Amino acid sequence: MSEMLLCKCQSSIKAHKVVSILKNNNIVFRQHDETNNPRTGAYGPTPGIAIYVFEKDYEKALTLIEPIVNSSAESTKTFCPKCGSEDTVRIEKNKFITPLLILSIVFFIAPVVYFYFTKDLENKSIILNILAIVVFISSIVILFLCDYKNVNYKCNDCGKRFNRI
Repeated sequence: MSEMLLCKCQSSIKAHKVVSILKNNNIVFRQHDETNNPRTGAYGPTPGIAIYVFEKDYEKALTLIEPIVNSSAESTKTFCPKCGSEDTVRIEKNKFITPLLILSIVFFIAPVVYFYFTKDLENKSIILNILAIVVFISSIVILFLCDYKNVNYKCNDCGKRFNRI
């Protein structure tokens, strides 16, 4: 398969917007930052961040990123990384995120410490072993819940919840 140049972004902010839309739509891409090349002027007078996609995904990718590439000024308005819509609403931060993260860290460390210090004992309790495993698994579940709840925007068009970058 051959690659095609999808766009050349002048700023890393615009390139990140394009890349996030491509990632959320499962389009394989390759990024090439021409500004970090040691040979100054190798890519012409206006180096930028080139984004390449496969030929089969070119049309779909072009339609998805068209609003971003065609905007002349950098927009401060929040856009959805999945569909590119600017019809988003702010979600208030959940007040339980920080205590839940601290709890999950404690739940993660406690079983590790328990198993480390009781590995040489011959009379370990089976009930405590099971309890430690349950606490460890619950810490992982709490971390995933915190990641889902720790978003601050929602798209009204597609319903995706995301963090503003």
